[in-house]
Amino acid sequence: MFEKKCSLCGGKIVHGRCVDCGLDATKNDKNYRINQSSCEHEPLTHVHTSGQETTYKPETYKPEAYQSTPQRKIPTKKASQTQGKRKVQWFAVIALIVSLLGAFAGNIESMIDSLKDPFSESVGEHDVAANGEHAEYSYVERELSETGEHEEITLTAGYYQVGSQIPEGNYVVNAVSGEGITYLSDGENHIYISQGMAESPEYDGDVQCIEDYRLYKGAWLTVGGNLTLDLVSENAQMDAMDAVVENTATETKEVDAYDEDQTLIVGKDLTAGVYDATSLDGYGFIELYIPGYTHVSEEDNTEYSTNSISLDSDGEYDAVSYKNIALPEGSKIIITGANIQFTPSGEITSTDYSGVWEQLY
Repeated sequence: MFEKKCSLCGGKIVHGRCVDCGLDATKNDKNYRINQSSCEHEPLTHVHTSGQETTYKPETYKPEAYQSTPQRKIPTKKASQTQGKRKVQWFAVIALIVSLLGAFAGNIESMIDSLKDPFSESVGEHDVAANGEHAEYSYVERELSETGEHEEITLTAGYYQVGSQIPEGNYVVNAVSGEGITYLSDGENHIYISQGMAESPEYDGDVQCIEDYRLYKGAWLTVGGNLTLDLVSENAQMDAMDAVVENTATETKEVDAYDEDQTLIVGKDLTAGVYDATSLDGYGFIELYIPGYTHVSEEDNTEYSTNSISLDSDGEYDAVSYKNIALPEGSKIIITGANIQFTPSGEITSTDYSGVWEQLY
């Protein structure tokens, strides 16, 4: 059965991470941005770690351990003078070494301070800029309303638009089961937040809870892995939700790619629309090639997918289902390793299926 491999070490990818080296396999320069365009900066959240220091203790050489009878030597006057000079030389060398070590330690501390992120290290409580504002929201020009309704939402793996599937508001987000990566993309307000979350975090930088999570209308929240999230807001803008429109996808389609890869062309094998994909049997992958949002290598003419979705029918390593996948006309879908069922999603608010991908990435 085909398995997704880590691009760094070749290990197995589980929940969007390599089980061997911990590499976040979902991140790339096209998908993650820091309050700028999608390819100008490195990911917003990253963590520097340092290895444990190892103290080396040299073995003490004891001459008496190698002599059957210890011998006492009485040094001559010349020998004593020579030994005295050598002691002075050794003291000078030791003093020089101590001085150099002190200067080196100061330089190391200075280098570490210069490399520290100017924001706080607690991603779960959000990075805080020098002016006291959350760094992720430093480019936002509109404040969320302080009034609204109490709203509680449960989300699993999939794509969710604020104002469509999620009301605009300020949220507290808790991982209640599983693990995976969340990605918030808001081009209008220049908010781009990638965050690993888990019920019981094991990776550096992962969190169980995010407070003050600001969701503005039009933003997209992507939930990955087998993660289940609970979102709670006290100022949800229920009255600002978009009107529902009819989904052009109306039929369910099952594709058996457990033993052999299968390829679908939207408009020919599948009607354009918004779908939920579910693994009925096996651990497999769905490679999406969305027109206008794929990359072709100039070196070998290889076409790279817009996005890759992994599904696990047991739900142990990844989600069983992935919700709200927009498939515009002409899209190519390659399915590997599992029996996948495509079911029309529930309520949608737009039939601009290509525009979804522009907003997502």
